[in-house]
Order: sequence, then C-alpha cells, then structure tokens
Amino acid sequence: MRALITGLGMACLAACGGQPLEPWHTARLSSEFDAGKSDTVVSFEDYLRLEDRLFDELDAEVYAEVGTGPEYALVRYSRGSASDPETFPQNYNRSYELVAESPRGAVLLLHGMSDSPYSLWALGESLNNAGLHVLNLRLPGHGTAPGALTRARWQDFAAATDMAMAHLRDVVGDRLILTIIVSIVTIIFTWIIAFPIGIYSATHQYSWGDYGL
Repeated sequence: MRALITGLGMACLAACGGQPLEPWHTARLSSEFDAGKSDTVVSFEDYLRLEDRLFDELDAEVYAEVGTGPEYALVRYSRGSASDPETFPQNYNRSYELVAESPRGAVLLLHGMSDSPYSLWALGESLNNAGLHVLNLRLPGHGTAPGALTRARWQDFAAATDMAMAHLRDVVGDRLILTIIVSIVTIIFTWIIAFPIGIYSATHQYSWGDYGL
C-alpha cells in the first residue's frame, strides 16, 4: 500500500511539473513602459522610441533563443514563421497612427486585456477613411511576450492612456476626441446578455419569446 501511494505521488508530481518554460515565458523585458517612466516618457514620440528598444530587447532575449525551420513553421517567436508578425508589411502588435488630412476629430483605440492593436486595425482603417486621426495604442505588457503581463498594472495602462490622449489633443486641438475601449469587460457584458437569451431560446423553442428574441 505504501508503495502504491508513493508511486501515485511521484506520478502526480511528474504530471503537475509540465513541460519546461519557453523563453517567451521567462523573458523579463526592462524597456517596457510603466507609470514610473512617465517623467521621462512624456510624448507619443518618446513612447515609440521606448517601444523600439522594447522590441529590440524582445528580439535579443526571445527570438534569438527560438529555432527556425519547418518544425517551427507555426511558432509565434520563430523568425520567419507563419505566425511571426515581423513578416507582414506592418507589425500590428505595435503602436501606430493613421493620419487624416484636416481631421474632423481623433480616436484613441485601446485593445482588450491580453490582446494587441492588431484586433482593432480594421476599425481604425474605417475611422481613418471617415476623416478621423487614429492612434492605435499598444498597452504596456501586451504584444511582446506572455510573461510581460504578469508585471503590468492598471496604473501603467492609465499612464499610457493619459500620454496618448495628450498627444491627440495636440493633434486636433479643441475638436472632438473619441475614446473607444475594447476590453474583456465588454465581452463579459455581451455574454451576460447572450447566454440567458440562448438558454431561453433552447428551452422554449418555437415559442413567442423564442421568435421575439
């Protein structure tokens, strides 16, 4: 019996150990923006310069440690893979602006938690085509390596947003500034509405309520 318990314990430890962590899990990128850097990163241009250093650091600490070739064809952090954002004309994991001639206003796009500016690029294009100056901001801890999110705080997000809003005020002056925030809160709110409706429709098929919903 004791041997059985010991064997089960060792098997449990082996199962819980999992696979070794990859470089993108363990990398600590020191060039990421945080609220403590607000005194030196005071403009969007400063933010972009810091972001350049951040992605250089990502390249050196993560990409350089990951292999290449057919067996890495879908690995996000393998140079030249189908999932490598650097292989596209623009890396939408980074902050960028879409400039409009004589803009009617400005829009700050803020992606959701664990996402990146990529999720909002189509919306940004549409708004820019409508005559708006668009800033699609990469929030701190996002778009680089998953481990970075373990160190990001809401204060860092707020400081980056304040900086971006100040930049847009300089661009459009007193004209309208719209802020569009796409976050997990929105998704949760949608689920709160959609799930009960779906359950009701499934349990009351062909009823007036089903047709009405």
